[in-house]
Amino acid sequence: MKIWEMIKELTENPDKKFTNNRANKGSYVALDEDKTLCWFGEGQRGQSFLANFLRDDEWEEVKEPVDFMTAFRAWREENKTIICKIDKDSTVAYEGNRTNFSFHAECIASGKWYIED
Repeated sequence: MKIWEMIKELTENPDKKFTNNRANKGSYVALDEDKTLCWFGEGQRGQSFLANFLRDDEWEEVKEPVDFMTAFRAWREENKTIICKIDKDSTVAYEGNRTNFSFHAECIASGKWYIED
């Protein structure tokens, strides 16, 4: 997404975090307690975000993992698609609006769960 889309997302949901491919690994952009757009994470200390330098970059949301039961409730009760990542090469998606689905034991035991918007 472009920078204007990222800023729009933050105005609609101020708890989201975003990063791009030029950011230090583990770094992200988010709103601080004063609602100022700043850099956080690895190697960052709340530096102000300067949009002019990064206006042509592509941005993506930083998704935080949730526990299995939180993901399951979002899938079952809110018809959300949930994603299980077992390792960097193994990902399983469970789409919402399904009544019968079996969940892989390995995903439940050791997977990282994400809820799609």
